[in-house]
Amino acid sequence: MFDCDAPLGMENGNINDDQITAKVRSPSTTGPLKSRLRSNDAWCPQAKDDYLQIDLGSIYKIKNIAVQGLATSYCIQYGKDGKTYKPYGLRASTCEELSSDASTEPHFLKKLRPFIARHIRIRPTQGSNKCVRLEFYGCLSENLVFGGYRTTPWEKIPSSAYQIQINHIQISWNDARSYCLEQKADLLSMSTATIAEYIKTRLTRLRPFSWWIGLTDRDYPTTYYWTDTSPVNYIGWAAYSAYSMFLNFYNR
Repeated sequence: MFDCDAPLGMENGNINDDQITAKVRSPSTTGPLKSRLRSNDAWCPQAKDDYLQIDLGSIYKIKNIAVQGLATSYCIQYGKDGKTYKPYGLRASTCEELSSDASTEPHFLKKLRPFIARHIRIRPTQGSNKCVRLEFYGCLSENLVFGGYRTTPWEKIPSSAYQIQINHIQISWNDARSYCLEQKADLLSMSTATIAEYIKTRLTRLRPFSWWIGLTDRDYPTTYYWTDTSPVNYIGWAAYSAYSMFLNFYNR
C-alpha cells in the first residue's frame, strides 16, 4: 500500500516558490512564499476575495490540511488544469467554510473528504487578520493509471534536455525497460549530478521505495553501461538505485 498521508511539500520546499502565488500582489513580508507551514511569517490576504494558489506539480489525492495562523475559517477550491476550479464542499456551487483553531500548536490538522487536484486555492474567510501558513497531505492520485501502471505526467528536469515519468508498480528490470521502450523512452540514466540531485529531491515527495534505473551489465558481464548509451562518468546515483519501482526517462 502507498502512504497517502505524506506532506506534499509546502514546509520542506518540494513545492517550489514559483508554484505558490496569490490573486492580489502583497508585500514580500506577507507574500505567498510566507505561507509555508512553520514559516517565520505568514501569507496575509490583501482583499476580501484574495486567495492563495498552489500548483502541486502533479495530480494528487488530498486528504488533510494543516493550518497555522489567525484565520479561523477558510474555503478551498481545487482543479486539475489550473483553469477550472470546484469548491470544496457537499454542494457543487457553494464553498464549504472549514474551521481552524488558531490557538492550536504547532498547527491545526483538518481531515478532509479526499479530493483529486493539482491546483488548489485557499481563501481565508474569518479571523483577526486572516493570515495563514499551511501544508497539504496526501499521495499521487490512483487515477493516474495507464495500461495498468500508476503513472505521473511527464515533467522536465531543470537545466537538462530530459523529461521523466514516474511509474509505480512492482516489476522486474526487464519488464520495466520493455514498458519504457514501448513509450519510445528508456530507463533513467543518472549520468550527471544535476539529474541525480533533481531525482533525489523529486522522490522525497513519495514514499521511500527503491527504483529501477538504466544501468546494467546484462550484455557485457564485466562492464556496466547506461541503456541509453550515456557514458558512465558519474556514480552518485548509487544511493537511489534498486528494487521495486522504475523511472521512465526520455529526451523529447
